Amino acid sequence: MTSTASLSVESIEAHIARDCEELTKAEASGDQARARHYAKALQWLKICRTHHPGDHKDTAYWL
Repeated sequence: MTSTASLSVESIEAHIARDCEELTKAEASGDQARARHYAKALQWLKICRTHHPGDHKDTAYWL
């Protein structure tokens, strides 16, 4: 597991793309818990992007 301190700052679009890939992998492997995690994370990221359309910073790292 990656610690928050070692995560690089990326755009919200890059984070969404990465989480989409992880969701696809989790679904393909049958890992339902991981798939639910990424589905919820994606939902939150997409809401953030909708509410701040011109802001490309990834606010997930602010938490």
